[in-house]
Amino acid sequence: MTSKESQSAKFIDLHGHHSSSKSEDRDFLYIYSYSPKINDLPEEGQFFSAGVHPWEIEDARISFEGVKRLCGESNCLMVGEAGLDRSIVDDSDLEQQEEVFKWHIQLANELKKPLIIHNVKCLSEIFRLHKQYPNHSNWVLHDFNGSLSDIQECQKRSIAMSLGPRFYESQTARIAHTISDHKIDLNLIFFETDERGDINIQTIYEKFAQKQEIEIDDLKDRIWQNLKALLGTNLTS
Repeated sequence: MTSKESQSAKFIDLHGHHSSSKSEDRDFLYIYSYSPKINDLPEEGQFFSAGVHPWEIEDARISFEGVKRLCGESNCLMVGEAGLDRSIVDDSDLEQQEEVFKWHIQLANELKKPLIIHNVKCLSEIFRLHKQYPNHSNWVLHDFNGSLSDIQECQKRSIAMSLGPRFYESQTARIAHTISDHKIDLNLIFFETDERGDINIQTIYEKFAQKQEIEIDDLKDRIWQNLKALLGTNLTS
């Protein structure tokens, strides 16, 4: 990385459902996640993603039509959040979730934009669908909560992972033990605040850097490079 690129690297909040007081700060890049029936439309000029959340798939076709229009806008950097959540449904509902999720996979492919994914207890299904769509856009698992082997399996498949505050806030979360007990390859790693508007993304970076014993500037630079690779866009200006 050149010195100019290093100086332009920002703290990236890849996924948040809240308004961000840091969104205008030159040292921060915040991507707002819009989900119909869950939160407000993105503000004008704001970077965002848009998708039908698996918690709100009633009238999903109507919601998805609005999502498609939004995802075509230049400030929409990713499609989603969309995905699968076994904790709230029976198997028949999971089939409906998968149908809606496939709409988002196809949309992301058409627009050549990354897909940000909600996954609760469905990693094997995510892997199956990833294999089913071999020429898809980049995928990101948001609020990743997995083991070291899960991280390695995702990296082998080139699926990115975004970590929220649970890796340092929850003593029982799987990701907390993974980060504490193992050195993590930073390939395809990101950070997010999710619904936690009370947390500054810089704090999450600092907690991870402390646990992994790496310099915060090195971490910041690496995640910035990950974002450039994810989006296929030069964001150094």
